[in-house]
Amino acid sequence: NPSQATATINKWVSDNTRNRIPKIFEKDVPSNTQILLASALYFNGKWANSFPYYTTSPATFHTPNGQINVETMSNTDDLGYLSNDDLQYEVISIPFSLHEFSMEIFLPYSNNSLKSVVNALTSEQHKQTIDSLRTTHVKYLIPRLKFRWSRQINEHLTKLGLKQIFQTAQLDNMIDNIAAVSDVTHAAEIDVNEKGATASVVTMIGAVGSSGPGPIRKKVIFHANRPFLFTISHKKTATILFTGVVQNPANIS
Repeated sequence: NPSQATATINKWVSDNTRNRIPKIFEKDVPSNTQILLASALYFNGKWANSFPYYTTSPATFHTPNGQINVETMSNTDDLGYLSNDDLQYEVISIPFSLHEFSMEIFLPYSNNSLKSVVNALTSEQHKQTIDSLRTTHVKYLIPRLKFRWSRQINEHLTKLGLKQIFQTAQLDNMIDNIAAVSDVTHAAEIDVNEKGATASVVTMIGAVGSSGPGPIRKKVIFHANRPFLFTISHKKTATILFTGVVQNPANIS
């Protein structure tokens, strides 16, 4: 029963993301779907040093399509900071109250592009960057963020080299008579404000049948007023839990 299956899946998604992602399927799943593989991740972290509400005010953000005004938070703290002249970006690491987690913001130099930073930031480069951070006295300004994203990502996975699963899935160890993976749907939601960050992500795969040193006291100004990349990661294992790019903080979808 496609309608019942869709309702069950959407309820599972909602329950496992604390209703941050209320559903992943707008329409009923195809009737020839034999298996759905699902994963969900939910994160809710409070900043170790929250942003004072009175410092939040409109500020200019330079989007690819021009300047806009967005609500921008401001704070000052001793943070992990790095300016990478080779790859042309600077980064700060903002700790959550559970200090094993942090949010990193990678800001391209004004003469560099976000695409260049995204292409350079492999998981290995991310780990090297985190390991190279130096505790620095930073005044940091970042826009409030709240956006949702849901897409079928078959094309993206194919470009990354995952072509075989869409032709011959080879999932016989899990279920018989699977011809190929038909769709991979990915949904994400994040809310970054003065108190902290809440993020959720869900991935659904459908298959059809064959039928550092001490603080640097000189204050650094870090103003995320142009497109940037962010990650939320677990420090000890260098595991990236969430990652995304912000082109326009005012665009929630």
